[in-house]
Amino acid sequence: NLVTAVIAGVSASLVQTTLTYPFEFAKTVSQLTRRIPNSKGVLPSLELHHQFKHYFAGCGALNVGNALKSGSRFMVFNWASKFMASDTGKTSAPRLVIAGAMTGFVESLWIIPFENIKTTMIESALITSAHLSNHPMVVAKRKWDKNPPANFLQATQEIYQTRGFRGFVQGTVPTLLRQCTNSAVRFGTYTWLRSLFGHSGEMNTYLTFTIGVTSSVVVVAVTQPIDVIKTRMQSRETFYLYKNSLNCAYRIFVEEGVKAFWAGWFPRLLKVGTSGGVAFTVYQHVENQITRALKEKPFQAD
Repeated sequence: NLVTAVIAGVSASLVQTTLTYPFEFAKTVSQLTRRIPNSKGVLPSLELHHQFKHYFAGCGALNVGNALKSGSRFMVFNWASKFMASDTGKTSAPRLVIAGAMTGFVESLWIIPFENIKTTMIESALITSAHLSNHPMVVAKRKWDKNPPANFLQATQEIYQTRGFRGFVQGTVPTLLRQCTNSAVRFGTYTWLRSLFGHSGEMNTYLTFTIGVTSSVVVVAVTQPIDVIKTRMQSRETFYLYKNSLNCAYRIFVEEGVKAFWAGWFPRLLKVGTSGGVAFTVYQHVENQITRALKEKPFQAD
C-alpha cells in the first residue's frame, strides 16, 4: 500500500535522522576542515563551546528536508519501478538500480536547500568570537560572524542576505550525484539481499536491520568522495575557495591528497549504518502495524 509506505517512510526518516545526528555533525566538521599545512581551513575555528546542543545544530533543518524526501521517495520509486518494468510487468535487478537512481534524482530536489541550511548552522556552532577579527572573510559578513545564526530561521536569513538565492542551491551537482548513487546502491542492494534470503510477507526485525546496515555500508564505500565534495560546496566560504564542483575536487586532490576524499568516513559509516538499520526497522514495524490495523473491523460484531 503506497500510503502505508509513505507514512512508514517519513516516520523512519524522522527517527533515524534525530538519533544519528551527532554522527552527521562529526562527519560535517571533519569534511569542512581543509588539511593544508599552516592553513586555518574553511572555518575560522574548529573549537566548540563544549555544549551538548551543538551536536544537534541543524538537526531540525535536516529533519524537514528528510521528511519531504522520504515522503516522495516511495511514490517516485513506485512510479519508476513500473516505468522500468518489462512488457510482462517484471523488474530485474538492473532495472531496479535505474529506478533507484531516478528516485534519488527527484528526492534530491527536496533536500538541497535544507542541506545548505544544515551546513551553515553547523559552521555557526563552530565559530568562536576570539578568532573572528583576524579571519579574512569577516568584513563582508561581520553581522553574522559576530552573531552566528542559532536556529533554522536565522540560518535561512543569513544565507539569503550574504549569498542570495544561489546560497540555497550550493552543491546541487554533487548532491544530485550522491543521492542518485545512494538510492541506486541502497535499493539495489536491499532488494537483492531481500530476494536472496527468499523471504515473503512480513520480515524478521533482526534480518531487516542486518540487511539495512549492510546496504548502508555499501553506500558509504561507494559515495564517500562525492559526499566530501558536497559538504565543501555547501560551506559559507565556497564562493571564495572553489569555482565549481570539479575545481573543488581538483583542489582537494592537489592540495590535500587522495586521503582527504575520505574525511569523515568513520562517523558517516556509523551514521549511515545505524540510520539504515533504524530506518528499515522502523519502516517495517510501522508498515506491519498499519497493515494489521487496516485488517481490523472495529464495528463488526464478534
